[in-house]
Amino acid sequence: MNPSEKDSQRFQLAARRVRRRREAIGVTAAELAGRAGVPAGRVEALEAGKPGALRMDELFDLCAALGIRPRELFEP
Repeated sequence: MNPSEKDSQRFQLAARRVRRRREAIGVTAAELAGRAGVPAGRVEALEAGKPGALRMDELFDLCAALGIRPRELFEP
């Protein structure tokens, strides 16, 4: 597996975990975006698996709003 494939797999894993966590806490993508101070379209793009959907600082804010640490998105 080349590095770009590995990065893509990690990104897809993170996207699935964001969606699962958001659904587990019972909020919409728009509500999560509001809590994190991130544009709703970026949360939706992340959950749709679009690479580069969020900046790093936005990812940290999103994790805080989800009540998780950023590393939890990427751990195997």
